[in-house]
Amino acid sequence: MSEAGQVQEQAPAAARRLVVLLADGLRADTARDYMGYLQALNEAGRAQWCSLRCELPSLSRPLYATVINGQTPLTHGILGNGQAGQRLARHLFQALDARGVPAAVAAYHWFYELLAGE
Repeated sequence: MSEAGQVQEQAPAAARRLVVLLADGLRADTARDYMGYLQALNEAGRAQWCSLRCELPSLSRPLYATVINGQTPLTHGILGNGQAGQRLARHLFQALDARGVPAAVAAYHWFYELLAGE
């Protein structure tokens, strides 16, 4: 996704799959220090490590939506953890599917709700 929150039109040539590891409250420096396998994948060029700056409100559901949608909570409208059943209009997995890049999510049920609206 671009900085403006728009899905990029082309995936990098090497992108064959996407794995997103998201751990609420885990600091990036702690993850780098204690997740040696992921760091080794990154150093070998088989993965890309990135950190995201937290947006406000600093709550799980709004920030899950930000991660998969690329927009701030004020833009995508998910502002609290209690907003169940709301589906994001656009998200990363739609863009990946359109480009034939397989992706899967193993996550808290709020991800499913954000993707499917149920």
